[in-house]
Amino acid sequence: MWKKVLIPRMNYPAGTIFSISRTPGPYLFHVVTFAYAGIMAYIAWDSYANPYHKDRIQAFTSKAYPELQGCHTMYMLPLTSGAVDYLSGKHWPHGTLLGLIPPTAAFITVKGFGMKWLWNENLTAFEKKLNNL
Repeated sequence: MWKKVLIPRMNYPAGTIFSISRTPGPYLFHVVTFAYAGIMAYIAWDSYANPYHKDRIQAFTSKAYPELQGCHTMYMLPLTSGAVDYLSGKHWPHGTLLGLIPPTAAFITVKGFGMKWLWNENLTAFEKKLNNL
C-alpha cells in the first residue's frame, strides 16, 4: 500500500522505497502512529479482559496517558537502526542479533518515559497492591 498508493500521492517518485533515508516524514509518521495504535489497542484489551481490574475505565485511563508520553520517543527506532548499520559497516535485518538493538531501544524509551516507577509514588492502587506497597 505504501509503495503503490501512498508514496506516489506524497509526490515521491514511483517505486521509492519506504525507509527513513528515502521517505523520512512518512516513515516517522508511520512508526509513531502504528506504535501508538498498537499500544492503545493492547491497553484497551487488557483493561477489558483482565479479571484483576475492577474499574476498567480507570485501568485504561491510568495507562493511556503515560504510554502517550512515551510514544513520542519512537523516532529513536530508525535513528538507532542507522547508527547500528553505520557502526557495524553493514545492514542488520530485524530479527538478527544486532538488528534487535533498535526495537529494544525503542521499547525501553517508550516504557522509560511512560512507566510509573515504584520510587516516584505514582502507581495506581492495583500496582501498589501487586508490589505490596
